[in-house]
Amino acid sequence: MNTEGAFAELRNQELTDGEVRAVLSRYSRTHRRPPLMLALAVLAAALVAVAVPTSRAELADALRAAFNGGDLPGDVLPADEIPDWLRQATADGGSDPRVIAEVDGQKMLVFRQRSGALCFDFGGIGMCDMTEQSLFGEQPMALFGPIKGGTTGRFQLWGLTLATVASVELRFADAPPIRVPADGAFGIALEPDASPTTLIAHDRTGKIIGQLPVADRWARRPSL
Repeated sequence: MNTEGAFAELRNQELTDGEVRAVLSRYSRTHRRPPLMLALAVLAAALVAVAVPTSRAELADALRAAFNGGDLPGDVLPADEIPDWLRQATADGGSDPRVIAEVDGQKMLVFRQRSGALCFDFGGIGMCDMTEQSLFGEQPMALFGPIKGGTTGRFQLWGLTLATVASVELRFADAPPIRVPADGAFGIALEPDASPTTLIAHDRTGKIIGQLPVADRWARRPSL
């Protein structure tokens, strides 16, 4: 694989360094996904807002434990929904993929590879070998997308949050904000003509504890 060319293509999509490394890392480990599928997945990368499985009230704490080698949170993905590349990545010592967020018929998954690496997958974009610090930095949330998954024509924004975050609010240039619960993971589906500007993180008292710009990411979303 020509990694220089791949890095150039990924950076043209305005991904972060972590997202670039994660996509290349997953491709080099699995060697199973056709190059065209990888290219399409890369072109679909960006932000997040999801419905967390209701059975995981303490998902954020469970995710933190997972970063430290603990059990994975979420609901086990049914065997007949596991794609071949993911089945191969988790074979011989890996873990069953689990659903930690779902929106618009699409799922955000967490799993361990047989190497023990903690991985996330959303809309065909994968991240592995990420630490809590490298994901979140100084912010209480991490954003990915927009991803164009499924057949609805909408884009999905995906994210992870620390336990201090109770909800996230997506603000728009020309529409009222959307506010959704965020207990560890979240997802938001948006129409192609939406105009999101900023994602705000609130704690349980309603105080703003973090914010991330969205407009530039959204402007670079894939064409329909």
